[in-house]
Amino acid sequence: MPENKNILSPAVKDTAVFAAWILGILFLGGLLWYFSQDFVENRMLRKVNAVLINNNDGRRAVSALPNGSESDTPFQKYRRFSLYNSSENVTVVTMYNHTVPAVFAVFINSNGEMYDILPLDNHSAQVMGRIEQKKLDAYKIHIEEYEKQIRNGE
Repeated sequence: MPENKNILSPAVKDTAVFAAWILGILFLGGLLWYFSQDFVENRMLRKVNAVLINNNDGRRAVSALPNGSESDTPFQKYRRFSLYNSSENVTVVTMYNHTVPAVFAVFINSNGEMYDILPLDNHSAQVMGRIEQKKLDAYKIHIEEYEKQIRNGE
């Protein structure tokens, strides 16, 4: 009785090995992303404070606030930080002008209203001058609504 030792064809084996490689890379990428979030948050906090120091601004961001998670808008991520000796906070957001992203620090008062925008790099400063007022107003409404949802625990 002949034995069939090669149950799977070479094409199936190659496909399985390729799929395992892809899944392994995705898994390692996911782990790297997950464990690097504290590092990213710390770098962002340092960047905000560096810009405030360069602008001779007395405000300082001290620690990350909870619920700084992704909003329902695609590609939009908010990071919230508390300000030293203040009930206000600063939120780092990405705004887009004709698909060109720019990163800004948005200061929010204790009532949850946005009152100041600060570009975090030279590119963002250039883009800020080109963003239409209607877009800025739409971002303001969106950011204030997001802050309201967080404060209401939604």
